[in-house]
Amino acid sequence: MAFKNLSPIGKTMLLIATIVVLALVTFLVIFIKYEYFFKGKIAENIYIVQRPFKDVYDMKSSGKIIVEDIDGWVVRPNLIYGYFSKTKTYAFSISENKVYLFNNTMELDKYLHERNLPSYDMNDEENIAYLRYNLDKLQEGERKLRGQTGTGQVDGR
Repeated sequence: MAFKNLSPIGKTMLLIATIVVLALVTFLVIFIKYEYFFKGKIAENIYIVQRPFKDVYDMKSSGKIIVEDIDGWVVRPNLIYGYFSKTKTYAFSISENKVYLFNNTMELDKYLHERNLPSYDMNDEENIAYLRYNLDKLQEGERKLRGQTGTGQVDGR
């Protein structure tokens, strides 16, 4: 009822204030969802998912955690490998749906060599920045400039 008693200028100001508040709330919801609940696809049915309100990411498939606290990954046909928990390495065999955990890069390299794959190379590794800022395209361009074939294409979001 107080709205009826407002002058035309008061009604206009109230409408503008309402629009501004709604725009800010919408922006905050979108920002919080993107910044604190991030999910990016790295391969078919395999995602990197942020733990809510933390700067920690897990690799998941079908809602189940494959590798916790992932730092980086390299995508090859039927294999994803890289670092987790800052110092440990892993290999996820997509065809076997099995994770192999290693204490260091030497153990990972041994696993890769047993499968006739090249040693781990940090230049091939991708991380959350590639998903957030679409840097996978930049990295693929750098590989082409270096004359490499790449590690497999990372799917977009």
